Amino acid sequence: MPDPTEDTPTTTLYQELQQAFEHFNQALFVRELGKQLNPCIITLQRKRRSHGFFHSQRFCHLSSGAQADEISLNPTYFALHTIEESLSVLVHEMAHQYQALYGKPGRRGYHNKEWGGILKKIGLYPSSTGQPGGREVGEQMSHFIVPDGPFVCACNELITREYRLSWMDRFPELDDDEYEDPSLWEPVPAEDAPEPSRPEADALTNAADPESDERKSAEETIHPPLRVDRAIIPALQRPDRFVLPSQLPPKTPNTRRKYRCPSCGNQVWGKPGMHLLCGESRCRQSAMEEKEA
Repeated sequence: MPDPTEDTPTTTLYQELQQAFEHFNQALFVRELGKQLNPCIITLQRKRRSHGFFHSQRFCHLSSGAQADEISLNPTYFALHTIEESLSVLVHEMAHQYQALYGKPGRRGYHNKEWGGILKKIGLYPSSTGQPGGREVGEQMSHFIVPDGPFVCACNELITREYRLSWMDRFPELDDDEYEDPSLWEPVPAEDAPEPSRPEADALTNAADPESDERKSAEETIHPPLRVDRAIIPALQRPDRFVLPSQLPPKTPNTRRKYRCPSCGNQVWGKPGMHLLCGESRCRQSAMEEKEA
């Protein structure tokens, strides 16, 4: 029976995230903005094209009726980004929480100027591209870290030999544009590059990942991760521990085909090679054209 006094993977990971939340709450929101955030519930969710999100008063206590905000982070990005970048996502969402408590959030999903001003005061800069020059307000927003700003100083206080994010996703996947845009990557020295997969690792690399429905085809050209937290490079060099996106099993081919009427545009789906006629009277049984679904 497990020793209840020992930390489990769940408690270790969430304690590290909770420690970061409490540290930034004091170092940034109290010190820089003068007000502290309420305790919240931190969750992990793999929402495609999202590093994280905030939801005001999402949880309610069963007995007391007390409400708590939610900050959700995408663990996919922990391994492929530096620890500072991963923690900046947490602070990005904490800025939403601060605005929900003390300001006037924009309509659902909209990042307004007030939110951007909060971000700037704590050392992050709003940007639609995550790079200098991007739009500062909008629906889909990211940020970049301001050199020598309050966030960097707070990170330097937190990230010591004793602090790290200990657990990482073995099947990390980034969006296509993140692979294709070279400006998002920083070269890793050749001696630190991940080793190729060994034959004995095939059983692991070919294992089905139930969370990943968007695996990359083996025929696609995919750049391997080149910007990583140097602290995890030793783990990257162990293919039995870490699976690169290019090593994931190929996506199951789509065997369905879409058939479209050239006259009215009606569409149906079926097996390849079928000969279908449109049933609309005005189309006079036009032969439907086969297309890939």
